[in-house]
Amino acid sequence: AGDRDGLVRLWRAGDEGPSLTLDCNVDRVPMISFSPDGASLLCGVVGPGGAIVWNVETGVARYRLAGQGKEVRAVAYSPDGRLIVTGADDRTVRVWEARSGVLLRVIEGLPWGPFDLEFHPGGRVLFAVGRGPQVAVLDPLAGAQLASLDVHDEMVFSIAVSADS
Repeated sequence: AGDRDGLVRLWRAGDEGPSLTLDCNVDRVPMISFSPDGASLLCGVVGPGGAIVWNVETGVARYRLAGQGKEVRAVAYSPDGRLIVTGADDRTVRVWEARSGVLLRVIEGLPWGPFDLEFHPGGRVLFAVGRGPQVAVLDPLAGAQLASLDVHDEMVFSIAVSADS
């Protein structure tokens, strides 16, 4: 659970209290995502640092994904665990190599900062939603926006894709 205090608390099944607390040293942690193998936790942060990838066994930060706007509100791992995506109030989505944290692509020109990011189960398409009525359809490998779908009358706060597409 990410919180307004900049901490992330992890519980193991059956524990009454948190088994591990990660201090992101930021204002708040609005979005978190486990890697597909469960070994890492990606935390979007509001404050310096952009996003942080943690080792969930040791509680040690693996690396920080810097260079994005101050408000990283959306984060996700690709289904195969090879990519990380982050979305921020600067109206960009950044695509990173998950193993090293190297920046691969920047997708610019979104009409809003993403609130949520979700990969298609095949991993080649990424969906983004934010302060508008659209779903942006993105190609994370090419670093491009493929389409914008009008799906609502108001803001869209979250999106999910079923495992069978």
